Amino acid sequence: MQMPTLHTRRLLIQPFTLDDLDDIHPILNESFPAEPAVTRDERRQWLQWAVLNYEQLAQLRQPPYGDRAIVLKPAGVLIGACGFVPCLMPFAQLPALRGAA
Repeated sequence: MQMPTLHTRRLLIQPFTLDDLDDIHPILNESFPAEPAVTRDERRQWLQWAVLNYEQLAQLRQPPYGDRAIVLKPAGVLIGACGFVPCLMPFAQLPALRGAA
């Protein structure tokens, strides 16, 4: 199962590609500062893992969890990252947890 690109009026949420390294490296270093700072080579390894993860999960017939690129639609500029993770809470599935109408 491949996760489709998600579209909003202003954004695309899509799989990363290896070509995204130059854009995502400074974004993640500024958003999640580490000591010592994450090097470009370490970020490349993470990006390779993230991209390979899409194919490996699909081959295993697993849900398409993992990291995705957030792209500003009009300019086509990568502006961030998000992750898809399992949601194990019942939320509105149980009547007692639906809240007031």
